[in-house]
Amino acid sequence: MQTTQKSKINLENLAKEYDIWWKHLDNVKRDEKRRAQEKKVYQGILSSLGIVPGKKILDIACGWGELLVLAKEQGLMVSGIDISPHAIKLAKKRIQDGDLKVARAEKLPYQNNSFDYIVCVGSLEHFDSPEKALSEMSRVIKPGGKIFIRVPNLYFLGHIFMAVKFGKFPSEGGQDFSERFSTKLGWKELVEKNNLTVKGIHKYNFIFATEKVNQLTLEFWNLFKALVPDGLSYCFDYICVKQKK
Repeated sequence: MQTTQKSKINLENLAKEYDIWWKHLDNVKRDEKRRAQEKKVYQGILSSLGIVPGKKILDIACGWGELLVLAKEQGLMVSGIDISPHAIKLAKKRIQDGDLKVARAEKLPYQNNSFDYIVCVGSLEHFDSPEKALSEMSRVIKPGGKIFIRVPNLYFLGHIFMAVKFGKFPSEGGQDFSERFSTKLGWKELVEKNNLTVKGIHKYNFIFATEKVNQLTLEFWNLFKALVPDGLSYCFDYICVKQKK
């Protein structure tokens, strides 16, 4: 798989960087409109998995637990891990009886075949080793369980525009201290080399939070997002299952 990638930092520094990132987000005022948009995004993810109450879900790089709050409301038993201690501290405040741990995606603290669903939203591209993280997902998902992965497109139209106009390298969400990008088939190849089978791929183009363009441009993009070709889309969603041996 071909990717672009920023220079790496060690894992201890990576955790510190994400602590800083989450502390910043914790201080950012999030209005009701943005909260509603976030909830809509996460509801779409849960719906795509066809969730059933009483089943177990793991959110890898769960942050402050926004998706898990919604999953719990819908009757799922929730677990989440994040490399940032501050993120897990925030998540525990919101989900008192959830299974929330500081851990790495490359070494999940769970037994084989533990979960019915796994979600990894906008995070695989930031891991020290996406390959190990994918293998770990395969290990802890139950046979017949579903995994949802959302990753960014290298040739996103917005990245191309920023490169042509300003000469800027692709970057998303202020996390350029650890980030990589690939294409639709590049990500698929990576996933399927690491013990998972892709059952479906969907383009994703809804953007509700960015400081790179003004609100009018953002609204225009979202109005016509369905017309954006796959190859120029913002992100790709992969529905995956454990590979059969």
